[in-house]
Amino acid sequence: MRLFKESGFAIWWFDGDRNAAKESFVQRGTVSLDAFTAQMQSIENGWLPIKDVIGDNIINTVSAGPTHATAEYIYKRMFSR
Repeated sequence: MRLFKESGFAIWWFDGDRNAAKESFVQRGTVSLDAFTAQMQSIENGWLPIKDVIGDNIINTVSAGPTHATAEYIYKRMFSR
């Protein structure tokens, strides 16, 4: 990730309400909940180096409901700077 940033790429992180993300994940029913839990734990364990690279480039894409950000919203956040 750092190499991409050093090469000039903008690095973005899509984040959001973790409970809503879990609910949405379970509703899809395509992968085990254990996989979701492992992924969330890996993110938590590696968050400081991730945050160091992404800085403030975080877009909250999942909120209670669960509801998801539209492509238009995401595009505006990424390219209106």
